[in-house]
Amino acid sequence: YAPYIDHPVPLESVYEQFVEQSGIPQNQIWFYYCCGPTGAWPNRFIDYPLIRVRIFTWLAFRYGIPGFLHWGLNHWGWHRPHYRAEEYNPYDNTTGGSLQAGDSYLLYPPRMPQESHEPVDSIRWEIIRKAMEDYEYLYLLREISEENHKEAQQARLLLEELKGKIVPNFVEHTRDANYLENFRRDVGQLIATAQ
Repeated sequence: YAPYIDHPVPLESVYEQFVEQSGIPQNQIWFYYCCGPTGAWPNRFIDYPLIRVRIFTWLAFRYGIPGFLHWGLNHWGWHRPHYRAEEYNPYDNTTGGSLQAGDSYLLYPPRMPQESHEPVDSIRWEIIRKAMEDYEYLYLLREISEENHKEAQQARLLLEELKGKIVPNFVEHTRDANYLENFRRDVGQLIATAQ
């Protein structure tokens, strides 16, 4: 892969195996999900608990994954080469005709296209924004843990908690949204104290 692809992007369910077998430095390998995996794996399907939509940035941080390939921000009519937004309505059909519900979009088309051209966001879109903010919190937490702050030891303990309880691996992540929110609040308070 290396001579032809700058950043290979394996599916999250084979990420660890790919890292072991590819010979490519881990800091060059991104990950993604799309159409799958399903089951215990994080993904952003409509029928998944929102914590499973949110946890992907925690996994990226935990494993030092530098990027995430996102597919399907607003792919409402991908199967129709000359579709018009008013012909396909993801408000009525969440699968796009063949995909998992929510796989092909996070934003919805305007309800009334003649009145507005702005997309309508979704709860999953807002959770992904929150997940990106989570990553920034974790990044700052790691910086505190590596510097000569009096809060460095507490930061290291929180990072160990992250690895042990929040995202021990790709499928054994916490399912407790309140726990995640409380952890993020604790990290935020530590960041504020360290500044």
